[in-house]
Amino acid sequence: MDEVIEKIVAEAKKQVSEFGYSDQWQILSEAAQRLEDMGHEALKLEYMIEDMEGGEE
Repeated sequence: MDEVIEKIVAEAKKQVSEFGYSDQWQILSEAAQRLEDMGHEALKLEYMIEDMEGGEE
């Protein structure tokens, strides 16, 4: 898992390196928000699956 995170962070740094610091902050903040949203969605889906599997027993 750590390897995946390191790859994502390294790619993000690479992609914003040509921007000024204010723009880097804005881009990385937006990316962080989107990743957080994706994480929340993944948790919701995980719990939905668990609820569905638990309801079938």
